[in-house]
Amino acid sequence: MKTIIEQFRKELIDVALYRDDTVTTYIACIYQFVTFVKDDNGGDPVQATASQLKQWMIHVKKTGISNSRLSHYKCALTAFFAFLIKIKQIDMNPADALFPMRKTKV
Repeated sequence: MKTIIEQFRKELIDVALYRDDTVTTYIACIYQFVTFVKDDNGGDPVQATASQLKQWMIHVKKTGISNSRLSHYKCALTAFFAFLIKIKQIDMNPADALFPMRKTKV
C-alpha cells in the first residue's frame, strides 16, 4: 500500500503539479483513510466502497475539523481513487458517490 501511495505522491508532484502543502495534506489524508479501513474491518483500502468512504468522512467530521479541511479530504480521496483507475487497480471511483461538500458562510 505504501508503494501505491508514494506513486500517488509522485503523480501529484510531477504530473498534476500540486503545491507541496496540498500534496502533504492529500498524502496525510490517504494514510489516515488506510488506517481507518484496516482498523475498522481489516479491509483492503484499494477495494474500499462508497459506504466506507462515507463512514470515514463522518468519522473525520466528528473530530471537529473544518468543512474546508473536510472538502480537501474529499478531493484527496477522489484524486487517489482516480489514480488507482489510471494504474488499473480498480474500475470505478467510489469517491464519485460522495456528495459535494457545502461551503459554510463566514
